[in-house]
Amino acid sequence: MRWCSTPASPRRSTAGTLPGRSSWARVGVPTWAGTVLPDGGEILLVVDRSSDLETVTWELLRIGYPAPIGWLADGISAWRMAARAVDTTLQITVHELKNRRDRGEVQVLDVRQPGEWARGQVEGATFITGAELPDRLGEVPDTTPVAVVCGSGFRSSVAASLLRRYGRSEVINVAGGGDRLEPGRLPDPQ
Repeated sequence: MRWCSTPASPRRSTAGTLPGRSSWARVGVPTWAGTVLPDGGEILLVVDRSSDLETVTWELLRIGYPAPIGWLADGISAWRMAARAVDTTLQITVHELKNRRDRGEVQVLDVRQPGEWARGQVEGATFITGAELPDRLGEVPDTTPVAVVCGSGFRSSVAASLLRRYGRSEVINVAGGGDRLEPGRLPDPQ
């Protein structure tokens, strides 16, 4: 069975996800379903608002997935209120990333698109687009915590939840700022 957590916005995804499950904002269902939902099995949705259920269901149907067999109304909040376990991912800024990187505490995984990567990246970062990530998990550094970066923090939050689903416990999401990367370096705090 596949649980699919679809919070109303990327910002809400910081509230956590069901343990071992992927999460992405409702606005990204058509884009991310094929990337984060494994083939086969039944789908149960976690939605923040019951009004999103019909939209998310139709988006899944339009791209070839079966109708969900059920949903958890009121999203991750309801799960928390029932005193159930929740996975959370540490959120840091691009400036915190610079400090951790300078101290050798993290490896960087950049999940942006090739054009964004070409305009600037963190020296030594591993580059795997979000869409390629499921097929290239073995290329993600695993000797230290991995900090996932994109342009705004949306794609990196999806990628971070995917890494956690596949067993990586030390995953950090860089919440925004990747669009400020200059060739070969991270920006200094202003």
